[in-house]
Amino acid sequence: MMKRLSKILVIFVPIFFMASCSNKEDNKLLGQIVGSVAGAYLGSKVGSGIGKNLTTVLGGTVGFLIGGKLAEILDS
Repeated sequence: MMKRLSKILVIFVPIFFMASCSNKEDNKLLGQIVGSVAGAYLGSKVGSGIGKNLTTVLGGTVGFLIGGKLAEILDS
């Protein structure tokens, strides 16, 4: 039960904060931060050893880019 609640909070808390931002730059920055964290987390689940480190960095970078673009799209 607690694990499910934490997953729900991880999804909805960033969306709430994203909706409460006052301007487009704040929304984009928040999208980039959330995207980086999510991408790094997902990247850390892949590989082992040095490959795991590389996928974590790559996931964070891709998440940063995708999060910024999604925030721009949702803001317009």
